[in-house]
Amino acid sequence: TWRVVDFAMLRRNLRLMQKSLSGKSQVIFVVKADAYGHGMAPVARAAYAAGIKCFAVVHMEEAVALRGVLPKARILILAAIDRREVAAALEGGCEPVVVSDDHARGLSSAAARAGAPAAVSCCASGAAAGGVGPAGGGTPQSRRPRVSSTDMKSREP
Repeated sequence: TWRVVDFAMLRRNLRLMQKSLSGKSQVIFVVKADAYGHGMAPVARAAYAAGIKCFAVVHMEEAVALRGVLPKARILILAAIDRREVAAALEGGCEPVVVSDDHARGLSSAAARAGAPAAVSCCASGAAAGGVGPAGGGTPQSRRPRVSSTDMKSREP
């Protein structure tokens, strides 16, 4: 079995997709699981060359590998990272996705101990690890965790 990836076509399609977006919308290019078996490094490089600036992975190890390939890209970590991984995420300039109120508090505490603010993203749709906020309560917007701006900073996509 072999695979052929047409990187020129990938770049063309990504450029077309980006042109179709409006306002501040942007593509978040998911390269988890070695870009679904197509090779994280070459696929991510092609996407970056096409103008994609935001990438998503699942695990911290993937984020570290991607940071080595794309030092200036925005990298989201979709799975809940452990408090022990926060320092590495901060050092690598990666954004953990906050998946619950408890997770937000843990990230905030870990960032404070590390002495640095952390950019985070919130999964307001509830797609990551069961959602954010009290079970069964409120709209996605109202269920976003409240994180102290002194400990964490939020970055608009």
